[in-house]
Amino acid sequence: MGLFDLFKKQAPETSPAHERYLKAKAAFEKKEYQEALGLLIEAFNQDVDYMPLYRLSADCLGTLGGQDEQQFFEQALATPGQFEAYQQLGEHFFQVEHFRMAMPFLKKALSLNSTHVNTAHLLAVCYAKEFQVDEALRILESIDLQKDFWAVHFLNKCRILNNKLEGVKEEIYGIRSFLEKYKDDPGMEVPIRHIDELTDMLYRCRLIAAPEKHIRDWHFIQYGGVVLDYFDSADQYVAGGRYVALWGNHVSIKTVIHKLRIFLDTVDRNIRVVAGLPDRDSEITGRAVAAELGCSYITYNQNSDLSDALIVSADTSLLNGYGELEEVKNGQLIFTLNHSWLGSALITPDIIGFMSQSYWYPWGEGQMRINETTQEVEHTPADNRTPAEIANDIHHAPAEEKDLATQMDFYRKHAHALKGIGEHATLRRYNFLTESPVPGSYFRH
Repeated sequence: MGLFDLFKKQAPETSPAHERYLKAKAAFEKKEYQEALGLLIEAFNQDVDYMPLYRLSADCLGTLGGQDEQQFFEQALATPGQFEAYQQLGEHFFQVEHFRMAMPFLKKALSLNSTHVNTAHLLAVCYAKEFQVDEALRILESIDLQKDFWAVHFLNKCRILNNKLEGVKEEIYGIRSFLEKYKDDPGMEVPIRHIDELTDMLYRCRLIAAPEKHIRDWHFIQYGGVVLDYFDSADQYVAGGRYVALWGNHVSIKTVIHKLRIFLDTVDRNIRVVAGLPDRDSEITGRAVAAELGCSYITYNQNSDLSDALIVSADTSLLNGYGELEEVKNGQLIFTLNHSWLGSALITPDIIGFMSQSYWYPWGEGQMRINETTQEVEHTPADNRTPAEIANDIHHAPAEEKDLATQMDFYRKHAHALKGIGEHATLRRYNFLTESPVPGSYFRH
């Protein structure tokens, strides 16, 4: 059957993707190419078999200079219904971390080859990164994983994330016993590290009898980490305690720093010095923290051998250039004011102020406020004072009065398993990955 016959056979009005296709086509004709691609992503998730989407995607990507991606769609047009074309598209978008775009192609590929382990594994990861860990587990349990290490590893991770722990300990033990035979092989270092991480997760999951789908419980289970500010259980809104967009102010930052001091007192940790990363945002945050804790402030230096130090970053992404902080050592703790829960990170901080999808620092340009005279929204100019002056204002701002008893009781009870604090926590900080059983949506799309 020729390509023309295929288009003719598939009546456009029968496809649920047809309406979005028309909107994407209109955007393309107006040269709004990014808008067109955004509509095409959703259209493919509605109907991956609707072939006009592939032609429009190829044209759109070609116009934007994405010739490699254009060729993938051209290949799918030339070989409709072939496993390799869909697998190639799915793998490409997975590798560039566009998981929602990868999903429909991997689903189609798996429907054409239901025993392909790598396809099932990648698709399961995509679902987990869309906060659908139950579907990720279903996919992996539906096929023979053929002892593929990374697929089996992710299967057991998904079991933990679904709190279905039966048999997980035994499987982890079996994998570890096998890997230990080759522990002197440099290639085994990363797999062993991931099994250590699963072991940690399983231990912490068993500490909580019935974990809620809330970020406090699951961030602790996944990373042994602390989140100081979140919506409590009664006000989870849309993201299990996490924030979507936050416009910072001195009071909210002071409140988080006040909670940090209470937390450190709760787990009986004494900080000798605060070391802020060298960027301006981290320096302001670090100086405000040092003032609250009553200790000295220095700029963090990768070559310094600090002990009993609180290392401060304004955002988790800023830690990506400091690989030495993966190791827990010398009584050091890492505190990050804001943590994006939509992006992977090299290092998961021990203590997080709050999680958001987007955050604006109060000293940065473009903050929004209501003009008291006109009652209109206006954008504020940047605060160009020195970091010390801004930090001093934050230190003297009032902290919001909040009942911290329940939150601090939780961390006191589980202090022995907290990263950087407890004796039952491994001496390595793991990567932050977005897969989570806590529900959420990508509101930035």
